[in-house]
Amino acid sequence: MKDLVRGKEKRNVSIVKDVDGASIVIINDIRFKGKSWDEWEAIKEYLKQYIGECYPIIKTSETIYIGEDFPDEFIGSEYTAHLWEEKKRAKANIIQGIPELIQTADRGIVSPNKKAKHSVDAGCGWSVHRTRFALPKYERIQENYILTGYKLYQADLLVRRESADTLWLYDIINISRYSTSNE
Repeated sequence: MKDLVRGKEKRNVSIVKDVDGASIVIINDIRFKGKSWDEWEAIKEYLKQYIGECYPIIKTSETIYIGEDFPDEFIGSEYTAHLWEEKKRAKANIIQGIPELIQTADRGIVSPNKKAKHSVDAGCGWSVHRTRFALPKYERIQENYILTGYKLYQADLLVRRESADTLWLYDIINISRYSTSNE
């Protein structure tokens, strides 16, 4: 289904605050299981809709751009290749909330570039920005699936710093379960 406003696929994504005031991106649809190579090719095609877009990090007013290399890196990175089932499924489904994940990210930790292959495109190094998201949990009762809650995660946006003010989303890494102080 296409979003009438932007001509892009409609997404069922919202942002809420947890008890500590941290933003959590709620991704309400499980579209991908992340198990087959064909499905990762579909994920790559889905990600192409973001190429050329840019989104601000609300906390820092930095703008992160999405370039043509993002879909390939997202599905083909060493990090993605070594993911196990739950984290692979989480990474597959966060693609629906890319704009919101960027907007709600924390201030980044900057580090210098260490690889010669990125000397031009990451001339000012790299930054890692923490973000949080939730995916629905379902329980099968007879022939129906019933929403029973959400699994909370945190992840890091890996960002190439081409210059002081030109930042490019490169990958999403370090996906792990997340809990609020009330859990």
